[in-house]
Amino acid sequence: MIENVYAFCHKYDIEIPVMDDFHVIQGQRVNRRVSKVTNEHYYCVDVFYTILDMQMQQLNSRFPDMSTELLLGVACLNPLDSFSNFDKEKIFRMAQLYPDDFDELGIEALSCELDTFIINVHDDERFSDLRGNW
Repeated sequence: MIENVYAFCHKYDIEIPVMDDFHVIQGQRVNRRVSKVTNEHYYCVDVFYTILDMQMQQLNSRFPDMSTELLLGVACLNPLDSFSNFDKEKIFRMAQLYPDDFDELGIEALSCELDTFIINVHDDERFSDLRGNW
């Protein structure tokens, strides 16, 4: 992919910054000023992390805690790599969000069923090499 990016940049005369060089700040009063951080630091911390923080704030404001817990619980049931993301506690939390479907006895039964499930899945070769293209 990086080769395609470089080819695109060369084709359209787009400057490719050297990540180890110091970042050059474009200013209004001073045309070019060299900062004390590298291009890598600038793009990683000042740009990438800032955008991630903004996206996290948007997600947190749009989805209530219950939705987030449901998403985390469902993600634990991803079958890739023999259910490597399996997390019994997150699945319990997801079940507790449905008290009409899982009473106290249901939660206890779920515990035993999840233990059996994960043992069976790890022993089943059909789940050993899943990649996501079913």
